[in-house]
Amino acid sequence: MNVAGYVVDERFVVDDAPDPFDPPAGAAAASRGDGEDGGGNDSGAPSYSSMQHKPRIREQCEIKRAAGEPPEGELFPFSILTYNVLAEAYASYQMHCARGHLLWQYRKPRILYEMQNYASDILCVQELDHYRDIISRLRKFGYKGVFLQRPQSHPDGCAVFFRKSRFALVNVEKVFFDHLTEDKLVKQRRIEGRVHTNNVALLVVLRDLRANGATLLVVCAHLFWHPDFNDVKVLQTRFLLKQIQKSSKRNNVTATVFCGDLNSTPQSAVYQLINNGTLSSAHPDIKKFGLPAFSHQLKLASIYQRAKPKEPLTNLTPKFCGCLDYVWYTHEQLYPLSYLQPLQQTDKDLRDSRGYLPNRRYGSDHFCVGGVLAYQPGAVPPEPGPPILLPAPGQKVEMEVEAEEQLEEQPAAGAVAAAPTVVTVAAQ
Repeated sequence: MNVAGYVVDERFVVDDAPDPFDPPAGAAAASRGDGEDGGGNDSGAPSYSSMQHKPRIREQCEIKRAAGEPPEGELFPFSILTYNVLAEAYASYQMHCARGHLLWQYRKPRILYEMQNYASDILCVQELDHYRDIISRLRKFGYKGVFLQRPQSHPDGCAVFFRKSRFALVNVEKVFFDHLTEDKLVKQRRIEGRVHTNNVALLVVLRDLRANGATLLVVCAHLFWHPDFNDVKVLQTRFLLKQIQKSSKRNNVTATVFCGDLNSTPQSAVYQLINNGTLSSAHPDIKKFGLPAFSHQLKLASIYQRAKPKEPLTNLTPKFCGCLDYVWYTHEQLYPLSYLQPLQQTDKDLRDSRGYLPNRRYGSDHFCVGGVLAYQPGAVPPEPGPPILLPAPGQKVEMEVEAEEQLEEQPAAGAVAAAPTVVTVAAQ
C-alpha cells in the first residue's frame, strides 16, 4: 500500500502527507462526522460548538521545585499526553454504559475534543482502531503520526502523534511482544503459548527542532490486560526495557519518555521494575511463577509520583477503579514542570454514570494523563545537530528492530542472541 508518501505494511503507517483516506472537501456532514460528532468549519478544522456533554478540560498543575533543583529558565519545555481511547471492537464489553454512548461516532468527538484542547506536543495513544479518523483531524492542527496495528485479527494498535512544528521524525522501531516465544526463560518454563498475546509497542525517535536538535525517544506501549497474567506482563516489561536501552544507544538519544497503558497498578511487579530499576524474585506477582529478579539502568521517574506523590485514577469501571496508565521520563535528562490534574470518581462530571467510564461526557474507559517536561541543564546539545537527511525517491531505509536479549538478571540467566528484524521503508 502507498500511504503518505511511503510504501508501508497495511498495519504500519508513517504519516507524512495528506491522507489518501481523508473525505473530499465538502463531503456530507454525516461522512465527516459533523454536528454532534465534532462538526467542521470553513477551514476544515472541527468545531464542537453544537456538541453537548463535553469532557471537562483539566488544568496543568505546577510542580513545586525543591531547594537545589534546576533553576527557572529556558529549558525547552514540551507537553506530553497518553490516552487509551477504548477500541470500538472492545466497547461492547462496557455493559454499564448506555448503548448509544459506546458508538464510535458518539465517542470520537469527545476523544478528539480532549486531544485538541490539551494540545500536547506529543500524544501517545493505545487501543486505537480508527487511526484514519484521528490523524485526519489532528493533521489540521499540525500533527504527524506513526501507527502500529496489533498482529493477527486485532484491529487496534498503538500510535504516536507529534507536532511537526516542534519535532521531526528520525526513526521508528516496532516491538512485537510475541517475540518472547523465542526467549530462553520462556522456553525453559514452556510458556510460549502463555506469552503469545499479540501486544505491541512503538519506539519513535524524534529530533527536537527547538532544543538544538536534541533527540527524544518516545515509547508508547500497551501490555496484556488479563489480571491473572502478571508474570507475562513482567516478561513483556523486561523485553521492552531491553529494547529501549538498545534503541537509546543505537540512536544516541538525549532523553526518553515512556508512556502507555500497562494494565498494572502501582503495587504491581511491572511498576516496581520500571520505577525502582529492580524487581525482587520474592514479589508476589512473580514468586509463584519462579521468575528471577530483574534490573535495568534507565533511571525512570513518574511525573505523578514526583508531584503528588501518588499515581492518578486512570481507569474507572464497575470491575476496577485505579491507575493503569503512566508517564515515565529519564530523570537525569528531563525534569517535570507540571502534571495534568487528575479526575476523581466523586467529580460531578461522572455522577450521571454512577461514577464509571465511558459515559455521555467521556469517550473512553480511561482518563488521559500527562504533563509538561523540560530538559535538565546540560542535557541539551550546546549547538544544533546535523540536518536530518530524508531518503531520496526510491531509496530504501532499513529500520532495525533487534530481537530479544535478556535484561540484566540476578542471578544471571544467560542471554539469547537472535537475528534482528528489519523493516524496509521505501520513499516515493
